[in-house]
Amino acid sequence: MDLLNAAIKHDPNDEASYRKRADQEHSMGDRTGALEDYATAIRLRPSDAEAHLGQSSVYLDLQDFPLAVQSATAAINLDPHLGAAFEERGIADIGTGDNDRAIADLSIAEKYFPKDYRVYMSRGAAFFAKGDYDSAIRDLDTAVALKPDSADLFNDRAMAYHQIGQYDRALADFTRATQLDRAEFNAWIGACYDNAILGQLTLAMSDCNTALGLRPHDTMAQGYRGFAELRAGSIDAALADYNAALRYGAGDPTLFFGRAVAHAVKGDDAAAAVDVAEARKRNPAIDQQMKALHVELPAGA
Repeated sequence: MDLLNAAIKHDPNDEASYRKRADQEHSMGDRTGALEDYATAIRLRPSDAEAHLGQSSVYLDLQDFPLAVQSATAAINLDPHLGAAFEERGIADIGTGDNDRAIADLSIAEKYFPKDYRVYMSRGAAFFAKGDYDSAIRDLDTAVALKPDSADLFNDRAMAYHQIGQYDRALADFTRATQLDRAEFNAWIGACYDNAILGQLTLAMSDCNTALGLRPHDTMAQGYRGFAELRAGSIDAALADYNAALRYGAGDPTLFFGRAVAHAVKGDDAAAAVDVAEARKRNPAIDQQMKALHVELPAGA
């Protein structure tokens, strides 16, 4: 850094030194300084694709996805063979919701970086967002093979398996994620839910207890534990968790339906009717969805 500072002091128009200093600032976490130096480098030499790419990377870190796309696009226009720019833009595209272009960009990036797990992880996320879970799983299989110590990758693949109803495979991946990272909250609640679906209710409640230890009062964890308790016949405990989840602001129709079932089992038909009406208003197919998860209203409710 000292050498770059000296070079810039000696020649304030030394574009390359500004870009190199920005690279170092970015690596050190100084995003403000990096953006200032990348901007100066671009002002001095607008055709520097690497400076536009660096700028995109900082914007991506800041989750300013539109500006990340803009900078990466500038880099691509200047150098259509800059594979890293396609990877950066593909990731930013996911942030802006343009999953089709994300898939196209990341497929180009794959040609340059066939061993980079992040390409497959990101493209898998784009496929997942489009509801193409089989393609997401294929990409995540590759990503896991390249980086088998990543809890995030196992968690992502587990969620895709869950979406296609392969709960046993989802559970295996959620469990592996918790083994790799005991603080992986999403994996704990995923394991809780899939254990509950599979009827492994003691394990389910244990997993949700661990999740709530990481994030007390998390509405999703409380709702999933309520689901496990309901299936286990612990109606009062289920009601307490459903009440807490709904009190803290969750509006998932499965919570209203689960609480409706709990009210009905306890004989409170009026409360059950209010909750089931709310669940059906939010999701007209909720009865069929919950039946597939082995939760139904008692006959006559």
